[in-house]
Amino acid sequence: MSQIQFISIDSELGAGTRGSSLGIAALKIASVNKSDIFKKYPIINIDSKNDALLGGWQYKFAKHIEHIIKTQESLSNTISKQYNKAFNIILTGDHSNGAGTLAGIKAANIDKRIGVIWIDAHADFHSPYTTPSGNMHGMPLAIASAIDNKEMARNSPDKKVLELWDHLKNSNNISPKIKAEDIVFIGLRNLEKPEEEIIKENDISVFTVDQCRKYSIGEVKKQIDLKLKECDIVHISFDIDSLDKKWVQGTGTPVENGFDEDEATNIIITLLQSPKVNSFEITEINPLLDDCNKTAEIGLRILESVVKEIEKR
Repeated sequence: MSQIQFISIDSELGAGTRGSSLGIAALKIASVNKSDIFKKYPIINIDSKNDALLGGWQYKFAKHIEHIIKTQESLSNTISKQYNKAFNIILTGDHSNGAGTLAGIKAANIDKRIGVIWIDAHADFHSPYTTPSGNMHGMPLAIASAIDNKEMARNSPDKKVLELWDHLKNSNNISPKIKAEDIVFIGLRNLEKPEEEIIKENDISVFTVDQCRKYSIGEVKKQIDLKLKECDIVHISFDIDSLDKKWVQGTGTPVENGFDEDEATNIIITLLQSPKVNSFEITEINPLLDDCNKTAEIGLRILESVVKEIEKR
């Protein structure tokens, strides 16, 4: 599979800081007179529900969930129809869309086991029971793996929220979409106690920035391949905040002690060499927080490297 297509959804309904809906446009602006990847390959655009942000949120522990359900159903349906046609590169506003991506991949591969490589400073494993903010970009892996983590509850969501939450977890009438044990984190360095417990209980592999620097990325890939050996296909989800905050100011939740651009590129390109990897996602670029679109320019260079690697297949 060498043909590439982009699937684009600018929803930022799950973010706590406004502006990530402009991240895809920022990538395209960065490409002007520099890159032809958005001209070379088709882009499928999915309508978002960002206008809902004008009305404020209704549910404290799952902000905008009623609109996120509709957005992610559209994303899931698109990916399920397109998945086996080409290598899909998914461009999204905030990381809550990652749940829709995984739902679509599972719907297209109902009998297959899906591995997930989550390159991110954050674990994104909260639920309405544990979230400290109510922002749903911190929940996609809990949605996909159908983990509520009630044992570590800090909140008491009302009945309506839980109905909507169950609806989201059971989208496409499939739940869970992935097994928690089939998740690998890279670059994780900012997480809360409830997420730590999920990682521990489910034997989820975590490769920190320091570990990736200590060992060759080839060795890290071997360990990831071994961890995901029972998986039929693998998805890579790349949050730009996996890079150090000194390099990427244009993201909603920047964290220090992250990767630099070369490190992130090398990791991604090495992982793409696995034939099991059939999709790649980039998310959380926020040009409103940026300095002269530098974060999008970094994201574009990484995307160009991804495209070149896939073209070799």
